[in-house]
Amino acid sequence: MAIICSKCGHDNPSGMSVCAQCAAPLANLCPNCAFENPIGFKFCGNCGANLLTAMIARGSDPETLRRLQGYIPGHLIEKILRVGKQIEGERRTVTVLFSDVVGFTSISERLDPEEVYAIIDASVAAFRDEIYKHEGTLDKFMGDGVMALFGAPVAHEDDPARAIRCALGMQTALRRVNEEMVAQHAMELQIRIGLNLGTVVVGDISSDLKMNYTALGDSVNVAARLQSVAEPGMILASRAVYEQTRALFEFRELGAIRVKGRVEPVEIFEVVGALREPGRVRGIPGITAPMVGREKEFAQVKSVVDDLLSGKSGSAVLISGDPGIGKSRLTAELKSYMLDKAVGVYEGGCFAYGQSAYHVFTNLLSAYFELRADDSPTVVREKIETRVRAVLPPDQALAEVLPYIYQLLSVQNIEKEMVDRIRHLEPAQLRQQTFLAVRDLFLAHARQEPLLLIFEDLHWIDKLSLDLLYFLFNAV
Repeated sequence: MAIICSKCGHDNPSGMSVCAQCAAPLANLCPNCAFENPIGFKFCGNCGANLLTAMIARGSDPETLRRLQGYIPGHLIEKILRVGKQIEGERRTVTVLFSDVVGFTSISERLDPEEVYAIIDASVAAFRDEIYKHEGTLDKFMGDGVMALFGAPVAHEDDPARAIRCALGMQTALRRVNEEMVAQHAMELQIRIGLNLGTVVVGDISSDLKMNYTALGDSVNVAARLQSVAEPGMILASRAVYEQTRALFEFRELGAIRVKGRVEPVEIFEVVGALREPGRVRGIPGITAPMVGREKEFAQVKSVVDDLLSGKSGSAVLISGDPGIGKSRLTAELKSYMLDKAVGVYEGGCFAYGQSAYHVFTNLLSAYFELRADDSPTVVREKIETRVRAVLPPDQALAEVLPYIYQLLSVQNIEKEMVDRIRHLEPAQLRQQTFLAVRDLFLAHARQEPLLLIFEDLHWIDKLSLDLLYFLFNAV
């Protein structure tokens, strides 16, 4: 971490005790509150400001921003700089995320302060990466808590959904931190998260790329209150967030709570996980107009499915067109047409952000195996093995398919025999065997009943998923 001299402004490399330019003693001063922090601290111990990004003081150029803000992805920095002055004074609807890690107090009593700091640092780093991956803004760091905004300065049409996916990702990230903690210290942490949709007035974009804003009403207050009443391991959302995302995620209604300063109680919903079969997020809920002007296109895709049902060879169909022209509606009509047909239909979607390798296939396979976000590793293994054994001979299932499906879906605690099958494979060999396993699974299913795989938003597909999709084309 670079250390900027408070006297002359010289940029010194980390580890220096005096300035190389003026010989003044160096201190890790917080630019926000002037508190002197120990060298190496990434966040101010007094006000919680990010010391790495707050060093950017005098309108640095993008290259300097990118160097000093190594934690923020370069493409996100460019987006923030691009909106810059354009949004000052605007009202923005944002999704506010408040999180708090439970268990630090007991850990602090049992561990050395340096060990506690290392755990906090690892946790915050994992949360920060999830926030930036979904193009949110890390607004405040408060000890073991985080406040993030989705919708300003960079706005997206699906910011509430991004906030929920980020919250689910933060839970997963903390589980990875816990794996090491349980092994070393026989203890673990849990996180509770509150989400609310509200309005803010945007101020300016500060030198550390944070957004100065004014919250209107109780948008931030409600998110903080939801976090405070959540049980450890729980994600709570307000009705405003629920209404925007209920077609994509499974929720559990929990009643209502009182929030200080509000006359009306706040309805709360627990986020259970992503829906296995997400619905439409556009249009007016409960109202479906007749499809107009797409008779020719629907007849084309319908004829392909009819050929499949009659036992003819499989096909691949690409539906393309400008945004809003009706691609998803055409797919929805096709799925409705097949409701009473003997055909297996499974769907996966691509995202414009936060995708891991094989994302659309892990998404589709999760639907295929009927996996839920709250399934334990044991339940996940049982669901996958039961389905694979139902369509493949036992020997082929155990040797050629299950190890690679487990690895693709990051299934935990699998048998040593299966781990040994893939442990020593080179990346290219593992890729080849994974492709073969996915193909063999789908072909075996297709021998029992016709199978239709739907891939949404392919223009955002990741490279490995695209290669696997091309490989599957040879099978049809």
